[in-house]
Amino acid sequence: EGVFAAGDVADPIYRQAITSAGSGAMAALDAERYLSEQGIEDESEKFNDDLVAELLDGLGEVEGVNVYADDVDLTYANAKSGEL
Repeated sequence: EGVFAAGDVADPIYRQAITSAGSGAMAALDAERYLSEQGIEDESEKFNDDLVAELLDGLGEVEGVNVYADDVDLTYANAKSGEL
């Protein structure tokens, strides 16, 4: 009674795995912050935009379809996704 344990003594299977994962996450956040401060941006969003544009160009013109339309009613699609 009154004894509390944590870390290696409390978990002989995983031991330092959680601590290591936490340290890795901190390092990734610090690296991202450093790169942002150096003016190096995340290029994944631009890559995704370019890829979508390339794919849409390959489809040609489809009359009456605008995948970027702001007034698209997604009520039905959202309702159906809730049924999954």
